Amino acid sequence: MKAMLVDAGMPEDAWRVVVSDSSQFGMKFIPALDYVAAIGSNRMCQQISMECARHSVPVSCFGGIKNIALVMDDAKLWDAAKACARSAFLNAGQSINSVEIIFVHESVREPFEQMMLQYTQEQIRVGRFTDRHATMGSLMYPSRVKKCEKVVKLALDNGARVLMGSHPRPEISPTFFEPTILSNLPYDLDLLETEVYGPLVALLPFEDITSVVRLVTGSRVIDSASVFTRDIDFVRNLINNAEFATVSVNDTYFSMDMSWRAPIQGKGESGQGIRHGLEAILQYTQVFSATRLKSISWVPKDWRSGNWTERLTFWFMGFYSWLSRNVTDTVVADGIRAILRWIRDRFVGPV
Repeated sequence: MKAMLVDAGMPEDAWRVVVSDSSQFGMKFIPALDYVAAIGSNRMCQQISMECARHSVPVSCFGGIKNIALVMDDAKLWDAAKACARSAFLNAGQSINSVEIIFVHESVREPFEQMMLQYTQEQIRVGRFTDRHATMGSLMYPSRVKKCEKVVKLALDNGARVLMGSHPRPEISPTFFEPTILSNLPYDLDLLETEVYGPLVALLPFEDITSVVRLVTGSRVIDSASVFTRDIDFVRNLINNAEFATVSVNDTYFSMDMSWRAPIQGKGESGQGIRHGLEAILQYTQVFSATRLKSISWVPKDWRSGNWTERLTFWFMGFYSWLSRNVTDTVVADGIRAILRWIRDRFVGPV
């Protein structure tokens, strides 16, 4: 990645890559840095934020993140099942973009479970990184395998069902855990507030969407939502009433990932700062402004009331007020904007 940026024109010494198995090593560099961006556990992000605050270094951190999906009764189930499986097991679930909880409407729960199970069994082939046919590899650390085992045990002890997976595969790798799908988890389980960061996804049935919104609103770690429905009015209502950092409609995070102009703000304990988009890039810059008056000075010789600068200012204020009343905020202008939005949405879709 650094080589690509250098080829694109970035100065080679603008970015140094330091490899260490501990964040403590990198924290020693913080006093000399202009900006710090971190992705990791909540504990690590808290330590980095405190150290940055000590040295007045700006920081953006993204810690434990829980992404969810909502599959409504009018969703295209096969498309939803494919998207959720792809998101859940991408990079063995070790991604801040991965879906870990899928809320499925009770009326479509059984067919959705069968479709997701079928797609996962057909498409997710486990293996070492040397196996070019493998579509899912190992976890990074043995501790993550133990965490997945602990989560499965906790879920089973509370009445959950295992649809597939749930076991480590030491014959493949000491850090390999099977792609796992759980069903029927209780809503009050601590698992809903814990980031797994592994190849494990839970399906939770619901009948009333208000129970899901209530759970999401009270969460400190649920960050993004993928909503599968054909009812755009429902999506608008959900966005207005639930607190999400992002919402993707009829796809998981990948549509948002491709929309580079769509910035993502951290929410609660899931993060602080912005990722994606021009706003995120501007985080790493220092603002500087310079102006130059080229010809006529705007400072009049006569400071008394009624001078030419004052008259010109009031004329422009009146003109803008007339535009607002008669052009900008009229039915005609709203109609033109609606037509332009309709044309745009036919090509790129609403963001």
